Amino acid sequence: MAPVAGLPTYPAGPNSLILFAAIVSMMKIVGVGAGRNLLTAEAADAIENASVVYGSKRAIELAKDHIRCDCHEIKDYKRISELPDGAVVLSTGDPMLSGLGRFAKADDTIVPGISSMQVVSAIISSVFSPQSPIVVRCGLAWTFECTDLYSNA
Repeated sequence: MAPVAGLPTYPAGPNSLILFAAIVSMMKIVGVGAGRNLLTAEAADAIENASVVYGSKRAIELAKDHIRCDCHEIKDYKRISELPDGAVVLSTGDPMLSGLGRFAKADDTIVPGISSMQVVSAIISSVFSPQSPIVVRCGLAWTFECTDLYSNA
């Protein structure tokens, strides 16, 4: 097969398609967790190997120790679909809980993150499930008044 003008060429072999797919990957929406030190190993790896990173000011701050490329603050998340292929988009918490996952296209990758609900459940030692919602009121000092609505406590 003849090379296509403008596209890089790769050695023929059984791994050629895998190599090509890794280089021409679509966008990744990466959860950076709900606070400092809550970045998963998978998220850190995706950020460290990114060619370009986009995110909110807060998401960039949470991931800054792992960003090794150009980084841009996003002001209008409705235009995420216009970002270049291969872009890594940072999402605070978990992309599928915070809502940025809804902007993903079929070929995009979602890297989960640790959500604020997971953090709160751990802090108050309460199992979180749809059958036991937790009501949380947060003050300025991040103190929690919590009530498990279905417990007998």
